Amino acid sequence: SATKAGKGSLRWRVKAFEIAVTGGRNMADEYFGLSPRYNFLDSDIFIEGSIVADMNLDFEDFWNSPLASKPAIPFRPSVTASHHDTGAYDVQVNAIKKYDDDLIKAHDYTVENDRDRELLKQIKINGELALKESAFEGDCNDLVYAGDHPGIGKRDKTRVVSKALDDEVRRVGALFQTEKDTVSQNELFLESPYFIPNSQMVSLIDFLYANKVKLNVMTNSLNSTDAFYTVAAFDQRIVPLLEVGASVSIYDGSAESNHYTAEPKSQNADWGTHSKRAVMGDSIMVGTFNIDPRSNNINAEMVIFCKDNKAAALYTKNSILERMQHAVPLGINGKPADGRPLKFGASFLKKVEYWVSFPFTVFLAFLM
Repeated sequence: SATKAGKGSLRWRVKAFEIAVTGGRNMADEYFGLSPRYNFLDSDIFIEGSIVADMNLDFEDFWNSPLASKPAIPFRPSVTASHHDTGAYDVQVNAIKKYDDDLIKAHDYTVENDRDRELLKQIKINGELALKESAFEGDCNDLVYAGDHPGIGKRDKTRVVSKALDDEVRRVGALFQTEKDTVSQNELFLESPYFIPNSQMVSLIDFLYANKVKLNVMTNSLNSTDAFYTVAAFDQRIVPLLEVGASVSIYDGSAESNHYTAEPKSQNADWGTHSKRAVMGDSIMVGTFNIDPRSNNINAEMVIFCKDNKAAALYTKNSILERMQHAVPLGINGKPADGRPLKFGASFLKKVEYWVSFPFTVFLAFLM
C-alpha cells in the first residue's frame, strides 16, 4: 500500500497473535539454522499497534489480487495406454507410482513424529536463550510502513518501498546538517544479502557523500552467498563506491559464535547474511528490501521505519557491527584488505558459476 504512519511497539520476539512481522526470513530450514550445509543469518521485527491494520490490508491486496491464484488440486493419474504400447504404458505406471510416493511424503510431512517433537523442544530452548541475549523491545512514536502494490511496471503506482527508502535517507541526511546536536554520528550502516546499486542508489550515495555521511555496507561474499550471479554483478560495480569513501565488508561464511541452533551440524555449515536492515542517525529500517534491481523493479517488498529512536538505532547498529566481526573489509581496489583472495572459501563449482555468469551480469543487471 502507500506509505502509512502511526505509533507502535517494536519487538524482536513474539508476544501475541495480533501482531505483524516482517524481515528477510523465508519459511525453510536454512532460514532457521536447521540445515547441515547452508544457513542464513536474518533479522525480524515484530510490530504491535494501529499500523498493523494497514499491513494486514496490504496482505489482503496481494491475497485478493488477480495475479494470485490457488494451486490446482492434484489428481491420481490413471492408465489409459494399452499393454502393447509399452512406452506410453510405462510412463503412466511410473506417474502413478510417483503420485503415490508423493502422497506418502506429504502425509509424513503433516504428521508429527518423535524427531519433530525433540527438534521443536530444542528450538524452544535455543530460542529462549537467543532472545535473552539479543532481543530488543521498545516503543516507537514515529513508525512508518511502506509496501509495494501487486504487479510490475507502472513504477509510480506499484513501487513504493524504494522511494520511501530514498526519502528517509535524505530526510535524516538533512538532519545531520541542521540538527547536529540531536542526531547520532554521521554514518549509515546497511546490511543487505545482495548489493547491486542501480542509478537511484548511486544518486543516493552521491547525496550521502555530498553531506559528509559515511556509508558502511555489509553484504555476502561468493563463499557466503546463495546467488553467485549477484556477487558477479557486485564485483563489477563496487570500486567507484569505495573510491568515494564507502566502507564495504563481505561476510566470510562462518557461524556467529553466539548463534543458537537446534541442529548441531549447522555450526559447521556455510552461513550467509540475509538481513535487510539499516540504521542512520536515530532511525532504523527493517524489511524485505534488498539493495538490488530485483527489489527495485520486479519483487514486491515491504519495510518498517522507526524514526528518531535512539535505543532502537543503537541496538541495530551494534547488531550489525557484531555481525561485521565475521566479515572481511574490502580495500579501495575492491579486493579483501587483508590480502586474502577475493573468492576466498568458495567451492570450485561456485567459482565456475561466477565466471560463467560474469559477462551476462553486465547486460542483465535489472534481473540480478
